[in-house]
Amino acid sequence: MTEIDLPYFGRIELDPLREIYDANVVLDGMPSEIWLEFFEERTAKGADWQVVLVFLGQIERHANTARRTLRTALGQEELASYRNHHISEGVLPRETDLNALQRVMKLRKVGIRPKPGRDEFATFDFTLPDDVTNQLMVVRLTGAGEAVSVDMES
Repeated sequence: MTEIDLPYFGRIELDPLREIYDANVVLDGMPSEIWLEFFEERTAKGADWQVVLVFLGQIERHANTARRTLRTALGQEELASYRNHHISEGVLPRETDLNALQRVMKLRKVGIRPKPGRDEFATFDFTLPDDVTNQLMVVRLTGAGEAVSVDMES
């Protein structure tokens, strides 16, 4: 196999792989980006292509899982820190509750890192609309779409 046809990315050559492939997509009704990242190993052997194909085919479902994860016990503490940071910076009003915050956050980017043996397969980067902050809420999922962690990052 010298190339593969992937949803959103089209045909890509497998040897050598570029570090990043990017595509535009609409998720949650908003424009977003998907990045396919091969920073560590840039050979076709360094990816489980079947998992990549299935994951991309279910990207809407995974985006919904990531958004719901912000409201779970896994994400609540980080989301509260994110809110409090932006209240202290004057970006959000003091009365902003976590449910309202979670609803207005937009999905900026999905990063897929298909290296076998990693728990973290994809990251979903959420932020406030209108580029008012460089802070992200990052939800990490496995290749099966299960939430692994939620972190605030810049």
